[in-house]
Amino acid sequence: MASSKKRAKIYAAKVKAAFLVIAVAVALLLYAFPGLRAKLSEYFPFMDPPREETPVTGDLDVHFIDVGQGDASLILTPEGNAMLIDTGESSEKELLIAYIESLGVNALDYLVLTHPHSDHIGGASAILSAFEVKAVLMPDAETDTATFLRVLEAIDEEGCGVTVPKVNDTVTLGSAVFTVLGPVDSYRDLNDMSLVLRMDYGSTSFLFTGDAEVPSEEDMLARHPASAFKADVLKLGHHGSSTSTSTAFLSAVRPSYAVASCGENNEYGHPHRETLSLLTNKNITLLRTDEDGSVVFTSNGSKVMLLSPSTRS
Repeated sequence: MASSKKRAKIYAAKVKAAFLVIAVAVALLLYAFPGLRAKLSEYFPFMDPPREETPVTGDLDVHFIDVGQGDASLILTPEGNAMLIDTGESSEKELLIAYIESLGVNALDYLVLTHPHSDHIGGASAILSAFEVKAVLMPDAETDTATFLRVLEAIDEEGCGVTVPKVNDTVTLGSAVFTVLGPVDSYRDLNDMSLVLRMDYGSTSFLFTGDAEVPSEEDMLARHPASAFKADVLKLGHHGSSTSTSTAFLSAVRPSYAVASCGENNEYGHPHRETLSLLTNKNITLLRTDEDGSVVFTSNGSKVMLLSPSTRS
């Protein structure tokens, strides 16, 4: 009898040890291959529990403004707050200012400049001059271009200062909450230094990626749970280039819509066919500013609806 109990205890200990080894092995595997964790979370949602919903006070609008081969996204809250993420090239500044003014906006709570490339910051000096800008958010990335230096001079002249947000910092815009997901490291390529922001409003989310490419995406996936990237709308990294929006990253985001901000007949061929195929395979609706013009969404906190172009369902 005693011998049977002893064997049972030994067996139980072996089973426990085996489960422990398996658990450690799985944890190491998921850590080493964050794309696998993102893929598994598609089928096993319990691996990444949903995020908490933010308060809702009305309809929130997001405009992906057609500024040619560049980025400019405007968020307007029901409380009257406004954030502009990037400003396109300097050549588009008058169009951008007119678009923003047509919506009755005369002040920006935040101007976000995702990284110091001219197709993202070219119109910043003009925006700073045309509107009251209360705060500027930028990554810890610099360059010696005349465009970047002009932006720094304009910031100094307006006296609004610069904040360099850290990973996991949050920014509140009315009842919307922005969480900083990247960059999680320092990179030589300025594209990978792009600020990556997820905006939550109620149970809906938008993901703004600047020009972040695969190296930055992989590091973010390793740093955050897959649920951190889930969004209804994804602003495609680097205008829809194949150097961004990896399969693993898209598996984590799982958007209903993707937006490519790019110029008509642009010399780079954006968005690339690899990205288009990936979106098609995942049944994600693509909107592109070169074909659709400015793209506008509204969120009531529980559902995201496409307002423009109105021909899309």
